[in-house]
Amino acid sequence: MNENNFYLVNYPCMSIEHLLRSWENNERSLPFNALTKGIVENKMRCILCDNEWDGSGMENVRAVLLLNSDLNEKLLHHLSLIPKHKCFLVVLEPPNLPRFEPHYNPIMKNYFGTIFTLFDELVDNETYVKLIHWQARSKVVEDKISFQDKKFCVMVQTRRASTHPDSLFPERDLAARYFAKDPGFDLYGGSWEGFSAWRGHWDPDKLELLKKYRYTICYDNTKNRKGFITERVIEALYAKCVPIYWGAPDIADYIPTSCYIDRTRFASNDELYDHLKGINTTTYQKFVDAGQAFLQSPFAKRHFSVDSFAKSILQVVQQRTSIV
Repeated sequence: MNENNFYLVNYPCMSIEHLLRSWENNERSLPFNALTKGIVENKMRCILCDNEWDGSGMENVRAVLLLNSDLNEKLLHHLSLIPKHKCFLVVLEPPNLPRFEPHYNPIMKNYFGTIFTLFDELVDNETYVKLIHWQARSKVVEDKISFQDKKFCVMVQTRRASTHPDSLFPERDLAARYFAKDPGFDLYGGSWEGFSAWRGHWDPDKLELLKKYRYTICYDNTKNRKGFITERVIEALYAKCVPIYWGAPDIADYIPTSCYIDRTRFASNDELYDHLKGINTTTYQKFVDAGQAFLQSPFAKRHFSVDSFAKSILQVVQQRTSIV
């Protein structure tokens, strides 16, 4: 029997058509297109399944990979009928998002032989394997906008709510309200209606927006979780916009401190604001230059490139499903 079918279960916020097409200016498409392309190049048949798929009809299974997908009882039942070393789960969101809390239930080890995680503390290199979040940028913005010509600060994030103690959603709200006192601050993203600095959804490409600002507030979805670094801070570097980061406590192990402003160094938004206002052209340019140097480093090219996400996943899949 030719066990060569690779079932790729869709990321819940994207349609199958989204995964099938490569859109030059869409920040989410490229790493997933690299994954589907890599599956085919490794001589496997890529079968794309919608997020609502219940796992029925599988045959000749080489691997089943759930990309942050929703879990349902029927799907888990069908997965339990095939060897779990063929089942892979990618977890890209923290448990403070209720939709993804089930992904962290230890019972998932009964269904998935491999669970890719951003959380360093979970990694055991048996069931839990380290994965760095997907990145979709490969070109730095070419425009050279001077410090004086850039607006002060921007935040581009969807507004969310959570009572989880590690959630940074409340801090986003506080920052959005506080920085609105400065006319050079703009707020973009979904569900911010009613906030005075809200300017709607960004258009066109996110980098085209970020490049117009000196700073961007890019808090990750959770704090106190080592290794949980998403695309936000890297996108800012590609836009030559200095990120104000709050999230993984060990971010300095991944990205040099010279590239960003660490929000945890400041006791309040007042302190942060005064610090930002005190930065001159020379100091600001050092941040930008450090960010560009990092993006050109071997470490960044290995771990934060468009195809590194796909390569990391496929390497493990090939190792764990090799047909002898």
